[in-house]
Amino acid sequence: MSPKLTVSYHPYAKKILEETIKRDDPTAYSNILASIKTLSEKGLYPGVLPRNKLKKLKGQKKNPNPFWRLREGDWRVVFAIKDNEIKIVWIGRKDDDIYKKFTRH
Repeated sequence: MSPKLTVSYHPYAKKILEETIKRDDPTAYSNILASIKTLSEKGLYPGVLPRNKLKKLKGQKKNPNPFWRLREGDWRVVFAIKDNEIKIVWIGRKDDDIYKKFTRH
């Protein structure tokens, strides 16, 4: 079994999660936290989360720590795993073109 992963948030991602999603979409808030907890406890292995929830972002062939997308309703969570840590770098609505915003930061 893999070691438990710690979780860290980019300040903006944490702000979106705690201020916007928690207020506007409490179900998504709970589900996002549950999915992150599952990943931190079980790791990034096939079957840990449903296939449609988790996806490796394209265009990262040379990146040793690729970014992943977690889908929860209308929300997308972008993260990477490095040194036994899940680093959540961006959270946004799917219709806000999150991936273009993410690549600019």
